[in-house]
Amino acid sequence: MHLTLFVPDLLWPDVDDAAAFDFPGSADLARFLWLGTATRSEMDLTASWESRLAAVFGFPPHEAPLSALRSLGSGNTTHGLQLCTDPVNLDFMQQAMVLSPIAPDTLSTSDIASLLQHLNEEFTGEGCFTANTGRDVCQWTFTPFTSLPAADAGALPNLAASSRLAGRRVDADETRALLGREGLRWINRIQMCLNQHPVNTAREAQGLPLINSLWPWGLGELSARPSRHFVTAYGHSDLLTGLCLATQTPQSTDTGFPQTDGSHLITELRLATAICHNDLHNWQSAITELTTHWISPALAGLTRAKPTLKSLTLISPNAHFEHQWVLEPSSRGLRPNLLQRCLGLSAKAPTLHALVRSWSA
Repeated sequence: MHLTLFVPDLLWPDVDDAAAFDFPGSADLARFLWLGTATRSEMDLTASWESRLAAVFGFPPHEAPLSALRSLGSGNTTHGLQLCTDPVNLDFMQQAMVLSPIAPDTLSTSDIASLLQHLNEEFTGEGCFTANTGRDVCQWTFTPFTSLPAADAGALPNLAASSRLAGRRVDADETRALLGREGLRWINRIQMCLNQHPVNTAREAQGLPLINSLWPWGLGELSARPSRHFVTAYGHSDLLTGLCLATQTPQSTDTGFPQTDGSHLITELRLATAICHNDLHNWQSAITELTTHWISPALAGLTRAKPTLKSLTLISPNAHFEHQWVLEPSSRGLRPNLLQRCLGLSAKAPTLHALVRSWSA
């Protein structure tokens, strides 16, 4: 059996906070990260955990139709070209901008309907904006009309997913360059629609962040579908569900350790959400569950006399890099023999905090 863990933003960013890395199971996580074969690759400007997860399922890394896959996972139509256009607040500080997603509980159904009506009036004949109102999320989508010339549809902007940029300072000039002239024009039309809209006037009076833009990402059409890679995929998100449906991969929300042969995928997105909101309590809760339910049992499976696990892989993209660790029964240091243990030759893993700090030194 092979186990792959997909965990965006695995580690708490404040490496000097020793208490943050002290949680039940931290020793097992440290041992895995210390012994595993580590690789690191740079994230390009339009990549995100969403695009990397799609690549794990076999979709082209830079061409995965993330919007269509998310729509498929949320139970909506997936015909034709689609673009994620999630509502955001953009705050500018000199040459940088800070992107903040809109909390779904601050928008009523009537607010969403009013905003979409205004946007769709502006884009009459070009496409339609819709919102996934059946879930506790702010997921909006733009679907261009099939009658549009290919050149017009191809001019739609397509940036990195908002999840990668949320709460972080982003180079405004770099973003403008990625958008290009037509993309900037498209975004400016949206921002003009939202400016002084009654919903935003009411939000300002309530001290809520204005919805002053939509963030375009995930452009594509779901056509070719890769073959199935995993026996089961564990976790829950609309994108994961869409990827499972597109590749005919069984999906489970069970936290019990897999007992069947083959390759299994576990996705854990709560750490990224917690870090986005600077929520240490929820990050520690999520990483404790990750270690308890998956990493500790996997280590036990790798170190048995007759290993029940052939490999444990952890993939963790963040804002700048994608990190990967792989551990196998034959990995050096994982299974010291009896003589090594008796002579004290088996090296002891450092604490998680010491290990993480050594990487930033």
